[in-house]
Amino acid sequence: MALHALELSRKSGFEKGEAVSLNRISNVYSILGNFLKAMEILLQALQINEKINNVDGKQRNLSNIGMIYNRQDNYQQALGYLFKAKLLAEKLYNKVSLSITLYNIVESYLKFKMFDSAN
Repeated sequence: MALHALELSRKSGFEKGEAVSLNRISNVYSILGNFLKAMEILLQALQINEKINNVDGKQRNLSNIGMIYNRQDNYQQALGYLFKAKLLAEKLYNKVSLSITLYNIVESYLKFKMFDSAN
């Protein structure tokens, strides 16, 4: 379904739809454990969202990149992306995205054994 949406978005020049489709496709690769492919696709989506100034899309992309780094036990990289995502979620006043991002930040701190920061 996401591949079909990607194809249609590209054919019609609907860049926001293309970015959303890429984000969804990257989620599948991440679930399957293919983090390299997921990251590659997310970076494409992020580039499109930056080009069209889609702040909500950028926030999701940055958060997902952070989660991929978390799953790879690269907590320092994860935190960098998650804090960028946090700032955008705050800017958007998106409480759901903010709570998810904060959860992932705490998870990174806990795995990084930075318990005071996690509090």
